[in-house]
Amino acid sequence: MKAEGAALVMALLVIVCLSGLGLGLIVASSTERQIAGNARAAAAVELAAGAAIEGVLSEVAAVPDFGALLSGATSSFRDTTRQPVTSSRAIVDLDQVTSELQSDASAAFPLGVNTPAWRLFAWGPLTELAGLAPRDSGAYVAVWLADDPADGDGLPSVDANGTIMLHGEAFGYGGTRRGVDAMIARAPAGVRVLSWRSH
Repeated sequence: MKAEGAALVMALLVIVCLSGLGLGLIVASSTERQIAGNARAAAAVELAAGAAIEGVLSEVAAVPDFGALLSGATSSFRDTTRQPVTSSRAIVDLDQVTSELQSDASAAFPLGVNTPAWRLFAWGPLTELAGLAPRDSGAYVAVWLADDPADGDGLPSVDANGTIMLHGEAFGYGGTRRGVDAMIARAPAGVRVLSWRSH
């Protein structure tokens, strides 16, 4: 009888151990799926930020003088609000993001009057930029522009060398946020991209 009781206890211990192992595998599998989902969302939002810049390049190229863009012109792609609600129901204050960009520019390029001055140029849902029917694309995008720091004319709202900087940001599900920086220059056939950096 004692041997049967010991075998029963041993069997119960094995079952408990196997159950714990099974639960651990389920949790690990769920975590891996969540990590993969977050990585996919981040990649999609990064692509959306780049698409925002590409989406306004033809409009930027059509302006004969970049100074018009630097001194106040805005894109035909612009939302009715500067505090949109994203797909994850978060409010994005685009004026606050502009202030953050300007603070970063002042730290990166402490050039006094030649410090780039960022301006919000284009903003709205990615689907509208792509010309698709209104629906939740999961991304809200915005593009800012500024004179490049090598201009050296002391006038951040005037372009003296045919080169400007663009900054695109996308805001997606779960508060995901990614940015892309580009520098473009005038070219015979419109504009050419001098640099492109995602972050």
